[in-house]
Amino acid sequence: MKRAIAPIKRLFPLVLIFASTGFLYAQPDSLYRVPAGTKIKLKLGAELKTGVSSVGDTFIANVAEPIRREGEIVLPEGTAFEGRITTAEKAKVGGRDGELKFVVEHMLIGSDIRRSVSTKVLTSFKADSSRMLRAASVVGGTAVGALIGYAAGAGNGALLGAGIGAGVSTGTAVLQRGRDVRIKKGQTFVIELKEDLILPVLDY
Repeated sequence: MKRAIAPIKRLFPLVLIFASTGFLYAQPDSLYRVPAGTKIKLKLGAELKTGVSSVGDTFIANVAEPIRREGEIVLPEGTAFEGRITTAEKAKVGGRDGELKFVVEHMLIGSDIRRSVSTKVLTSFKADSSRMLRAASVVGGTAVGALIGYAAGAGNGALLGAGIGAGVSTGTAVLQRGRDVRIKKGQTFVIELKEDLILPVLDY
């Protein structure tokens, strides 16, 4: 009977450790639990751009501002998160802008810890503005028309030239390629936790 009790005694401290850790995680106010709804600002580690990035590509973004609970830093600045591109439509002829979407799915700590996270990206990214280019196309078309009208040497010629210029500018607008979505390296964006994030207990 004594032989059977001895192994149990050796296992008892381990049971206490696991039970204590589970109890620690279970507490809603635990410093190791970042609650759902927490917003985290991340800084992009590399540029993303439609026409270059592809669906399935992964990237790293780092915490730009530390997350605190009860005055203690629980998610330090620089903590790495991994994202994955889910939509990457490049800009097309006819003025169709590109589209770029991604999700953030993992938290990375060192080279050993990779923890799944459920998040929502709150920041929206729009296509680069190219209004100046479009305006230049219209003005350029009108200028060409004016020169043709001047060369015709008559009032009707000027009207004809203006019409041709309008046609050129309209054609340029039709053939104008849409705008790409570009997210520069170092740009910040915000994610929101959809579920509680349980942080690993690290021995610093």
